[in-house]
Amino acid sequence: MVPACYKTANQLSVTADTVSVPVIANTDVYDYCRFTFTGATTVSIRGEKDIKSFSISPKSLNLSAVVKGKSLAFTISKPCYLIIKLADCRELVLCAEAPEINPPASNGKGIFNITSPAYNADTNGVRLCSIAIQKAINDAHAAGGGIVYVPAGVFKCANLMLRSHVSLYLAAAAVLIASENPADHVTRYLKNSLRMDGTWLIYTENASSDIRIYGRGTIDGNARVLRGVHHYLDNLVVPLQCNGFTLEGVTLRDSGLWGLIPTRCQNVEIRDTKHFNENDKFYEDDAMDIMESQNVNVKHTIAISEDDTYSTKTWGPNTDIAVQWPGSPEVLSDVVFDDAVAWSRCATYKVGFGVYQAQKNITFKNACSYRSMRAIALNHNMGTQPAENIVFENIDIEGFWPRNNSSSRWLEVTTRSASGVTNILVKNITVRALGSAPSVIKGFSDQAKISGIAFNQISVMGKAARSLSDLQVGETNQFVSGISFFSKP
Repeated sequence: MVPACYKTANQLSVTADTVSVPVIANTDVYDYCRFTFTGATTVSIRGEKDIKSFSISPKSLNLSAVVKGKSLAFTISKPCYLIIKLADCRELVLCAEAPEINPPASNGKGIFNITSPAYNADTNGVRLCSIAIQKAINDAHAAGGGIVYVPAGVFKCANLMLRSHVSLYLAAAAVLIASENPADHVTRYLKNSLRMDGTWLIYTENASSDIRIYGRGTIDGNARVLRGVHHYLDNLVVPLQCNGFTLEGVTLRDSGLWGLIPTRCQNVEIRDTKHFNENDKFYEDDAMDIMESQNVNVKHTIAISEDDTYSTKTWGPNTDIAVQWPGSPEVLSDVVFDDAVAWSRCATYKVGFGVYQAQKNITFKNACSYRSMRAIALNHNMGTQPAENIVFENIDIEGFWPRNNSSSRWLEVTTRSASGVTNILVKNITVRALGSAPSVIKGFSDQAKISGIAFNQISVMGKAARSLSDLQVGETNQFVSGISFFSKP
């Protein structure tokens, strides 16, 4: 079922076994579809012309496909996120998912349905629903906890504040879409680089705990109107000083600035999420930035954006977007990104730019970099604290598509401020394409060195790498030390 606020794409048709899967039109570059399945399932994709060439990513899945005229067919046996490219067609993002486990009932004890007579939220996206939805959130909180249920429909909203022990459930065809009128929103920052004001669409109450957003619905930032027409930005989901936050199953679409930014939080779980932003314009629309948080696990996700897809940062208290963040700056530690697919015009997997507080114990693993400007990046460009104990493991780098014809490379590790980077492991990396420029490992000064980089089992264009030359590293300097190469399981 395609929500009423979206259109069905017409270039490609999809079936899973014999069931038709609607394709949602998204941008001039890519469309997407979603379906649930169990067991082995044959996916068929049909175009308007005979298929002359195609690709299915992640290539590491080694999916074997059969072409017959205008149709492409392959079989999957486990949940996966795929990017499929047929010649002369927009990319198709295919989200094959397991069925939901124990979805809640739409009514009953502990259920606060926003369309019930107590709240009467408009399902057609015409009337603003923020007051109704916020009342349901407040009632669930006052009851000691509960589920705010968003059924199928389009719900126009402005700012929503989630509170402790409240879960926000979005049914499969439910869309929370940001109001296109900036006057409906509370302005939270001025983004200096873009000279635009912005807001947090959904955020958490200060010092809250045990908050969950889940389901198979969509949170839509409506940035093509809000930003494109009115020059106003929105972050979609902003957990703030929350202990115990979960985001599960939902789609985050069309954010005006960074989509998901857990900030000064502890014990965060992000799993089975889809992040679909425009990626053909210079928008600074990062999909996911983990900010000054601890004990964060990101599992089985796909992210597409013009700017960085998966990133960690620590900001100073006076940084433009951080002015209204509650609390004091915090270190970032113990963050794991596992089983991800990323497509960016900038960096796909990155530590940096800001390191105003320490960043440590960060892992990116079991991932695909479909296309990017920089596939793996550690850029200590701002701030004075160290970045240390960073792992990039089992990452498949497929290709590049940099913004504005910029140079592209598979690896970039740099410091440009008054502190260093230590203890980096780059392991089991498959580099299928090199980009347009050599890779870079460069320190800044004696106080901002890069030390201790271990490369283990790196394949560059099919060749095992045992030197910087094999890695296609063209720039380094005297502020880099302790580079090693080894091959161990």
